[in-house]
Amino acid sequence: MKTVYFFQPQFSYSVHESIQYWLPYTAGSLWEYAKHKLTDWQLGDIIYRRDDIDDIIDKIDAIDLACFCTYIWNKEYNIKIAKRLKEKFPNVHISFGGPQVTKDYLDFSDSVCLTEGEVSVIDLMTDISQGNLVKTIYNSTRMPTLQGVPSPYTTGLFDKIIAANPDAKWNAVFETNRGCPYSCSFCEWGGLTASKIFQFDMDRIVAELEWFTKNPIVVIFIADANFGIFEQRDLEIAAIIRDTMKNSQLEYISLNYAKNSNERIFEIANILGTISKGITLSAQSMNQETLKVIKRQNMKVNNFQDMLRLADEYNTYTYTELILGLPLETKETWKSGVCELMELGQHNKIFVQKGTLLPNTEWNLEHREEYDIKTVKLHDFVAGAPTEEKDQEYIDLVVSTNTMDIHDMNESWMYSWMCEQMHYNGYSQIISKYLRAKYGISFRKFYDKMFEIMPTFPVVKEEFHRIKKTHQELLRTGNTTTLGIMPNTIELVSRKVFFIMYDNAIAFAIAVGRYFALIPDGVIGIQERFLNNDKYMVPYTIKLDINFETMNNEITQYKIMNLEEYVGSNTTGKDFPRGTIKRNKIIIEEKKKNDECNCTYQ
Repeated sequence: MKTVYFFQPQFSYSVHESIQYWLPYTAGSLWEYAKHKLTDWQLGDIIYRRDDIDDIIDKIDAIDLACFCTYIWNKEYNIKIAKRLKEKFPNVHISFGGPQVTKDYLDFSDSVCLTEGEVSVIDLMTDISQGNLVKTIYNSTRMPTLQGVPSPYTTGLFDKIIAANPDAKWNAVFETNRGCPYSCSFCEWGGLTASKIFQFDMDRIVAELEWFTKNPIVVIFIADANFGIFEQRDLEIAAIIRDTMKNSQLEYISLNYAKNSNERIFEIANILGTISKGITLSAQSMNQETLKVIKRQNMKVNNFQDMLRLADEYNTYTYTELILGLPLETKETWKSGVCELMELGQHNKIFVQKGTLLPNTEWNLEHREEYDIKTVKLHDFVAGAPTEEKDQEYIDLVVSTNTMDIHDMNESWMYSWMCEQMHYNGYSQIISKYLRAKYGISFRKFYDKMFEIMPTFPVVKEEFHRIKKTHQELLRTGNTTTLGIMPNTIELVSRKVFFIMYDNAIAFAIAVGRYFALIPDGVIGIQERFLNNDKYMVPYTIKLDINFETMNNEITQYKIMNLEEYVGSNTTGKDFPRGTIKRNKIIIEEKKKNDECNCTYQ
């Protein structure tokens, strides 16, 4: 009997004073599939935590095969374990698999698996049983079906792990289908799965959800590349999730909605309710030439507007994702793109994803040289990552291209950072909308002026220069030692700072607005009360000659109610918990066309 160990070490992290771990779904799936196909193998253990490497090695007495489920967040750690294993067990077969693994991994392993893991692990274990221990690249075709594939949850594989950590909470990966019909150049998903989508059977899906309810599962990540792509099936699954999980410990569901965005994803979000935190409209870029290069033209402008209209109809929170550093993007196209989203009606949030080159993407393999893409090693990019240099992981961060040098990259990011803080978080949104509707001042013109003034305006300039220096350091070194925070939390840290200096942020917005026109007291009154702040109490009633929804000149009476509509749901620390920044609800009580308005407020 031969012994296999699976390694899928992940960071733990603390949320609300509890420790959360990810259950090692990939490793568990591989073992459950293998043990039903091969009878001459036994499981030694699944290593799912980033414990001290010496302690891990010391606990292993016998091992024939070490399978490393490798991702960007455990690559370096896995390599260190593999080398130590070879020192202690010279005859152990080391195999690496995962979406970021390349053939170059043969430099420090005995085999690499470049395709679907279940297929590769059977071929690998069979070869070892037969004594075929040569350097091998496993690149087999995918499984013809997912029907009948066992689940590591329902087989009880993880029961022992959970029992050994009685105080921990758990995150679980959940698949209803596997595959992606798209081939976005920055993503590894489509290429690795050969496009075709296969479905897991409904009995397995229901059984896994029932298992989740019986265990302390607080986060479910639906790993489908396009949840909602199957109309009736995915609507049914969403309803099953809602009904099954309502009496569970589940706090949050994360999912990737179908990229052929349509009304169905709003129906799903409506079914899931509060456990789903809104819908991502993944534009990635507003530059059409860039979208052609990255093969991401499925989000058209008119479709985008339709999606925002549907969001209003379904009362569903949406935000838009952009990627900074894509081919052919320039400083000017980036700024225009950020403001175009406002013109199209996206006023909730943008999420700027820093461009990173994943190993097996077209962006890395082909575009890097063609577009002169330069990178630095970005450290501490994942929640729970240690600060000790010896245990750090890294990813290649794009810092310049042939159309955007490092200075342009920093200016572009700072521009979107400013828009995030001031417009999307709400401090200048009402004023900029007023100027747009009343005088035709474009959002681009308004925020260009704001960007010009911000470095010298009292109080806010301090945060501007602090963040600019920090992000500049990030682009040059891959670290943010200036702030001593993780790179992906810079925006969140600033969010807290702006909320603390609430009046200064509002004053800054008013000052920018007055460069263009007189801002009525009533508009300022709404702006001051747009966010939930103790200083400005609601309700508040005001009549203006502008309709902020239609952007038309209409006499409109507004009432602001403290309904605590969440702007976002990210955590920035104990003293600034989830959802602290909240929007008050602006209700239109009356509107009518008229050329004149005696605007009053009470």
